[in-house]
Amino acid sequence: MNLKELNSAPSEESGNVTLPKALILRGKRNFDRLFSKSERLGAPFIVLRYKIYPEAQEGFQVGFISKKKLGNAVHRNKIRRLMREAFRLNQQIILPELDKQQVGLHMVLMAQSVDVDFEVVNSSVKTLLEQLRKRISLKKSES
Repeated sequence: MNLKELNSAPSEESGNVTLPKALILRGKRNFDRLFSKSERLGAPFIVLRYKIYPEAQEGFQVGFISKKKLGNAVHRNKIRRLMREAFRLNQQIILPELDKQQVGLHMVLMAQSVDVDFEVVNSSVKTLLEQLRKRISLKKSES
């Protein structure tokens, strides 16, 4: 293995985590199903819509949305990249709870503003994921 491959290979000790394409929520039908009966959590610049499925076969998928009214494509793509990166870095908050509770989850992070920096987006995503983790454990204990 050459030096370039060593530097790019994810390792457990360095804390590198990935967000595979298979985890990205895609398709009109999936979004329609999510928005039909979903619950909502809010933070100052990001809103989280989610739906918990009692069966684990539904799996886990996440989507990222920025509406056209927020600005031009450059600004919308930037905020989506920031949300993806913040989720990628903080996904360990929620994924172990899903495995433990044996439930499926589809969720969408929606931007409310494009004029924010990464630190704000990261803290908002972290807060939302911690709130969602608590709701998942409460919902499973109720059933």
